[in-house]
Amino acid sequence: MTVWPGILLGTLYIVALLGVAEGLRKWRGYGSDFTRKIVHIGVGMMNWWIVYLFDTPWPFIALCVVFVLINFLDWRYGLFAAMTSSDRSNLGTVYFPLG
Repeated sequence: MTVWPGILLGTLYIVALLGVAEGLRKWRGYGSDFTRKIVHIGVGMMNWWIVYLFDTPWPFIALCVVFVLINFLDWRYGLFAAMTSSDRSNLGTVYFPLG
């Protein structure tokens, strides 16, 4: 697959997961610790299929770096309520895409 459709598909998948988690948080009143787990499990499951989207690992690595930056901004400024950690000193969410 060419690079851009794979990047778009991976990004849309993550944005959809964030939307589902945020929807559950608002609709069902789940706490952010629960919705963070949904996002982490869902993003972790990307490893099963994302390898088939690219011929080389570099687009995937670039996508991971971008999401490290997005996660850092979220950690610093609380952009996504569904991902807000009760332990703000923990940078695990920031480094998760590198794992």
